[in-house]
Amino acid sequence: MTRTPAPHPVLATLVAAAVALGLLDAPRAARAGAAPRPPVAGKELPGDAAGDVEARVTARLAAEYPPEEFAVVRDYVRARVHLDLAHYAKAADELAAFAAAHPEHAAACEALADAARLREALGEFGAALDLSRKRAAHCAAADTTEAAARAFHEAELLARKGDAKGAHAAYDAYVRTFGPSASLDDYFEARVVLARAVGRAAADPARLAAYAALRAEFDALDAKRVGDAAAAGTLGSRGRDAVAEAAFLATEPDFAAFLAVKLSAAAATDGKAMTAALPKWIADKQIRLMALSAAYDKIILYRSLPWTLAVRFRLGQLQESYAGGLHAVPTPPVSTFEVDVSTVPGGPKEKAAAALRLGDGDDRFVRLAAGGRAVLEHTWTAEDRAAFHKDLDATADYYATYAVEAYESCVRIARDKEWPNEWSTRCEERLHAVAPAKYPLLLEVVPPVARHDLDVVLLRPVLSGPAAP
Repeated sequence: MTRTPAPHPVLATLVAAAVALGLLDAPRAARAGAAPRPPVAGKELPGDAAGDVEARVTARLAAEYPPEEFAVVRDYVRARVHLDLAHYAKAADELAAFAAAHPEHAAACEALADAARLREALGEFGAALDLSRKRAAHCAAADTTEAAARAFHEAELLARKGDAKGAHAAYDAYVRTFGPSASLDDYFEARVVLARAVGRAAADPARLAAYAALRAEFDALDAKRVGDAAAAGTLGSRGRDAVAEAAFLATEPDFAAFLAVKLSAAAATDGKAMTAALPKWIADKQIRLMALSAAYDKIILYRSLPWTLAVRFRLGQLQESYAGGLHAVPTPPVSTFEVDVSTVPGGPKEKAAAALRLGDGDDRFVRLAAGGRAVLEHTWTAEDRAAFHKDLDATADYYATYAVEAYESCVRIARDKEWPNEWSTRCEERLHAVAPAKYPLLLEVVPPVARHDLDVVLLRPVLSGPAAP
């Protein structure tokens, strides 16, 4: 009876290393076993090394298989030997050769899958795609879940290969064919990829609508469905990241609108105009700030680490921007106001004198207005300016404190999780701008990802080949 060759432990180690690196999550590893970064590849074998390979093949055949199976499984065993020696490209060749020569063998389908995994891990996405398609043509999917996983993986390979048009079509076909039934991770990741391609600009209404629709669809899922998917491993960081990204980007126009609310130019020059404009500006800012804060709090509930950092930065920006706006409210040089002198006897000169007596003593008469009213002008003193800004500055300091707290939480989360990104870097930069001595910019000599890479390189069973990149 023909036996199915055992899976090679080095291939499993390669995939496990990619999972440990964070380059590949467990469900994706189970589906494709591929890391976006290439492993260490072996050199071309010199004659003596090639002889050593064949000697190892012969020894393993004799130890593990009856003589009548040697001719059938020789390529497969040779692939295992190449994996032992970290000759990943050659192992992929041998696995593909084995599957082509013995398509009916029980291990042929898995050999094609392993060859595709190795090519993908080496960064040879076109070759990986070809092997995956050969597998799909010769090996029927066990069920709808596997068929969906294969379809999604093909879209990923097309994207990594650089075929944006083909990838878009494949993601669209996946969404239309399988929907969210197989994997919420794959479904929402496909949805956000498609949403990014809508329209021509980030603020395109159609693209924003696509993001909003994605978010709404996830929010409409009942708690049991979400919990069951998480327990089954079909909803993890990828799906949550996709939904959080869509929710965050759908909120960006509101953030831009908040920043765009400004005091009128007239308010900067006249106290009367300021008195009318300032309460409206403060109310508008606070309404928008509270709405955005609520929206960002909901995004945090999606439990996406990268987009939580983005939200923390935006929350800090909201508070800091508002605080800065309050501090920067201009002090008008003068205020104009009117007093009633309609009952004062006499002509314009007498009415002007009466108006000045009703003022603060240092006001200037401007003119008589209709209805027996006099217009006076008051030049702001240092005391006036201090009194005007006292409450504004107190409110600004309150919001500035919350801005610092948002930035601090952003940096703390990134460091605790060893997941710095562009948003946590921005948080660090804003803290440094606020208080350089208290928040120095830290230079990470070996970033976390690079440190993990070193660990994995050391764990790889590399007995020959070039030094790790």
